[in-house]
Amino acid sequence: MPADTNYIPVGAVVRLDLFSIRDQPELSVKVVEVLPDYESAAAESAHLNQLNQGKGCIYLPQGTRWYPNGRQVVDRSHDGQGQQD
Repeated sequence: MPADTNYIPVGAVVRLDLFSIRDQPELSVKVVEVLPDYESAAAESAHLNQLNQGKGCIYLPQGTRWYPNGRQVVDRSHDGQGQQD
């Protein structure tokens, strides 16, 4: 469990554009929307996959966190630990 627990669990709908994944993978992933929970994101992803079938993209649900008051990021780049997420 992360030390910072001032977050709200939410669900995101993520689109993966298959036409650009090979040449420009950094452009192939997009957050489409953030919803109140994972189950809503899963239902919306299934709906969007049905609507956009054959259009070169797929939609995936992803559980994530929303920090309504922001959050402090600890820079640990100098201690060999990388950044805390």
